[in-house]
Amino acid sequence: MNDYELIYLAQEQNEAAQECLYQKYDRLINILISKKYRRLKYLSIDLQETYNECLNGLNDAIFNYNPDCNTTFVTFASVIIEKRINYLIRKRNTDKEKNFNKSLVLDFEYNDIIFKKNILDNKKEPLSICLSKEKYIELINEIVDKLSPFEYEVYKLIL
Repeated sequence: MNDYELIYLAQEQNEAAQECLYQKYDRLINILISKKYRRLKYLSIDLQETYNECLNGLNDAIFNYNPDCNTTFVTFASVIIEKRINYLIRKRNTDKEKNFNKSLVLDFEYNDIIFKKNILDNKKEPLSICLSKEKYIELINEIVDKLSPFEYEVYKLIL
């Protein structure tokens, strides 16, 4: 069976034809991934994730290919798969993703020491800082209400 017959059957939801196309174009996917291997490795992109993205691209190529166009299926599929890989690289190359990938996780244990508890100081957390400021303002307001202006001046001088 040639590609066009397999594509026609796959577009008609024939799972055997789809599986045959997946196996046939597995080598093409591996070649396209190997072209971008250095970039993928530099960005710490998992090869299995890339392979799955390429399979999705091949699936799109199978269901969107029109035999009446002036291109072969191999060319059409390779363009779509390569665009998927490039999209994955572009997505991971954003500043947001770079910062996320460089961040460290503090929720781990080593020799029965929980690092998150030892590194983070509750007094320095933003919520506790805000709460302590609110309590301080409430205390000052209460002192101002209870003391006369002269007593309040003496209080400030003592502080």
